[in-house]
Amino acid sequence: MSSSFDSVDVSGLATGTYTVVVSSEDSQVTDTLTVNALGGTELNITADPGVAGQENDYTFEFNASEIDDSTDVVNLSVDFGSASGVDASSIVEDNVSIVGDNVGGPQTPTEVSGSGTVLDATVSSNYVLGNEDGYITVTVQNVSVPNSGPVTGSLDFLDDADTVIAGDDADYTVAPEPASVSGAVTDSNGDNVTEGQIDIYEGSDATGTSQGNVTFDTDSNTYDFSDLTPGEYTLEVTGVSNQQDTTVTVNLNAGEDATEDIQLTAEPGSISGAVELQGDNIPNGEELNVTVTDDSGSEFSQIVTLDDTTTTGDTVAFSISGVTDGEYTVSASVTGGASSGSYQVTSGTETVTVNPGQDTSLNNNIVVDNAP
Repeated sequence: MSSSFDSVDVSGLATGTYTVVVSSEDSQVTDTLTVNALGGTELNITADPGVAGQENDYTFEFNASEIDDSTDVVNLSVDFGSASGVDASSIVEDNVSIVGDNVGGPQTPTEVSGSGTVLDATVSSNYVLGNEDGYITVTVQNVSVPNSGPVTGSLDFLDDADTVIAGDDADYTVAPEPASVSGAVTDSNGDNVTEGQIDIYEGSDATGTSQGNVTFDTDSNTYDFSDLTPGEYTLEVTGVSNQQDTTVTVNLNAGEDATEDIQLTAEPGSISGAVELQGDNIPNGEELNVTVTDDSGSEFSQIVTLDDTTTTGDTVAFSISGVTDGEYTVSASVTGGASSGSYQVTSGTETVTVNPGQDTSLNNNIVVDNAP
């Protein structure tokens, strides 16, 4: 309220500007009287509290041009909002400051007290907002905000009678505490990778824009992605020779430091060679089956159908792909016809080693004969 009168009772009046006439036997005085709404001037305050689970510099900022130039502010009341989980009782005087474009600063309170999420502060002297047409910022440092999500707080300026003369609510969203994921990448033999890279993507697959990447070399096969918003991520390892590109999905909770070690799978190899047919009466339409078998019994094979052009001494080429790395014994047989049981391998059976991503060729033809 502003008036030239010493005392005027405006209780019950609506907000607005009034003409007041005071008369006596000798004179008459006319003046205007402005009645403000209870709760003071609304300042459209914005707040930025930082990130949950960390100590932040919590700031309120507003344009003070609407505050009466002659107003004295001696107290502040900051409500961080019940949803934030802030413990205002842990805040001390040195954590609070007030700075204005025109009134200067920073002002530091002489006393603070907290209860729940509400912090009350008394400034060092009457803090006059006179002629303040710019922004004022109230900063509370080292505030721990436990919870994330939408919050409604408030900031009020009070006079020495603890009457609110300016203030407003401040709606904001507290970002969740960031997460991280780190680990090491090894090849199919368990050895450290010395090349390639790992990328991280938001979501359940390796699409879109990579959120970060690490390149491996002879000095390091590890990665560390930090400051991640909690959620689902996909890690993709590419570019390692003779190893398959690999993706792994991880779900990160707020504040989690996850470890995800990745072992790659070898690129499959292949075995190629030829089977030489000997003997009489090569059977038209029968099948030549070439198999490779490892010590555990795992088997890969290729079937070739013999036609009427196949004659004694011909060779039939084969190439078996998708073979995992390891040692294999290679053999061949003729199946499917009346005479197939008479075919036997007479030479060329051998044990070969298949390396990741490479083709292994037999040293000699495998010879099958129906009349050994």
